[in-house]
Amino acid sequence: MRVVVVGGGASGLLASYQFAKNGAEVFLLEKNEKFGKKLFLTGKGRCNITNTADKETFMRNIVRNAKFMISSLDKFSSKQMCLLLKEYGLDVKVERGGRVFPVSDKSSDVIKALVAMCVKQNVHMRLRTKVKKILCTGNSVEGVLLDSGEKITADKVVVATGGMSYSSTGSTGDGFAWAKELGLETTPLVAGLNAMETVENFAKIEGLTLKNVVFSIKNEKKTLFASEIGEMIFTDKGVSGPIVLTASSYVNRENFPLQAEIDFKPALLEEQLKIRLDKDIANLKAKQCKALLELYLPKNIVPFVLSVLQWSAQDKVAQLSKQQRIRFVHVLKHFPLTIKCLAPIDRAIITSGGVSVKEINPQTMECKKIKNLYFIGEVLDIDALTGGFNLQIAFSTAIVCANSIR
Repeated sequence: MRVVVVGGGASGLLASYQFAKNGAEVFLLEKNEKFGKKLFLTGKGRCNITNTADKETFMRNIVRNAKFMISSLDKFSSKQMCLLLKEYGLDVKVERGGRVFPVSDKSSDVIKALVAMCVKQNVHMRLRTKVKKILCTGNSVEGVLLDSGEKITADKVVVATGGMSYSSTGSTGDGFAWAKELGLETTPLVAGLNAMETVENFAKIEGLTLKNVVFSIKNEKKTLFASEIGEMIFTDKGVSGPIVLTASSYVNRENFPLQAEIDFKPALLEEQLKIRLDKDIANLKAKQCKALLELYLPKNIVPFVLSVLQWSAQDKVAQLSKQQRIRFVHVLKHFPLTIKCLAPIDRAIITSGGVSVKEINPQTMECKKIKNLYFIGEVLDIDALTGGFNLQIAFSTAIVCANSIR
């Protein structure tokens, strides 16, 4: 049996290995000059391989189409992935939140292990090989047509081309285009796990990190997202950081602009803040308002809060009225900003959207309409939060797909 796997990223490499191990002749086609280019960037170059979370927690971290993944995660877990990598000399470690990294902290070592797995199983690995078209006869796949004009016949074709983010790594949406050409349903592609651009200009405090805050987003009717206590960062165009990236995956299909809030003091209720504020005001009567704000906030953000409060930095603390005090407490708990859009999809960590899971058999990853055609990894309309969940989705769908020939 001959299998063609298109795309030499996380899912493509693992699927190729497993297909070959199961006895197939495998051709892995990658259009780049090296394998795993996007994998190289993940986890800021450290590669957050997977997550040790139990299944229930794992499922809660899948934003779109979690139920589709039940079978795959049952059949190939994060523990099995770690054991497999260890077989090929890659030791891993578990960090905060169950995040799994290579002990070396080098994503290149993960890629080396996956490539070594394919080499050992005699996978035909071809770089700089761009697929132009999936070839089908009737409702059955028969191979692929390369840009060069060469045809490679196959009993099965696996599309593992990734999403649209980080296009410089080769993720340019090829798989989505082929799916559409073949009459398959796809969902709109939007940025997932992405920074946000704001109406407010925070360029002067670019790089300022806020820790132990809560970030929430609402439209005119309701709160769309409220984070747990976490970390965020100001950028030249808006906001980013862990809790902002998470928020983006929940609001990426909303109509912008959206209103957002930062709770600088989530551990305290407004009433508790009022009591604390009264005490601080009593101790700082002769000081300027700027000194009061610096007790509660990072120094660099004080001018922005003063602007929202419409206070002067030189105003004396003793002059603050009761209403001004109430307003200050409210702003500490509900600092407003306006999200005008998400950052461009090319800057997103993942792509949200893709080949509809309605088109795919979750037990095998085979296309329901076209026999022997498979879709795995990020090309599918499945996305999760940060923490290694998206890579495990890629690995689990790859193994389930490859084991379908047993």
